[in-house]
Amino acid sequence: MYVVRDDLTGFQHIHPDLNTKTGVWTVPLTIAKPGPYHAVIEFEALKDDGNFDDRILGNTFTVAGKYTPVTYTPVSGTNTVDGYTVTLDPTAKCTARTCT
Repeated sequence: MYVVRDDLTGFQHIHPDLNTKTGVWTVPLTIAKPGPYHAVIEFEALKDDGNFDDRILGNTFTVAGKYTPVTYTPVSGTNTVDGYTVTLDPTAKCTARTCT
């Protein structure tokens, strides 16, 4: 399960627990700041043929209080790690396959 606030802060990656007697999944969740959030849950459902089918469910919710979004500051630069070089250019214009 992933939970993230609209301004991309407060990201949480949580693993719910299954109660095998009731079949109910639960997860403790603490939200530190008010505002709009997105929750995404990814799991595999058992199909009638015995195979699994990947499922992703999502929803939005709001934590009450004054929402003050964090201002996004674009980053740029080049870094190389383990032979991979990545360049972040906030001015690049991208299509589905390339950025210029």
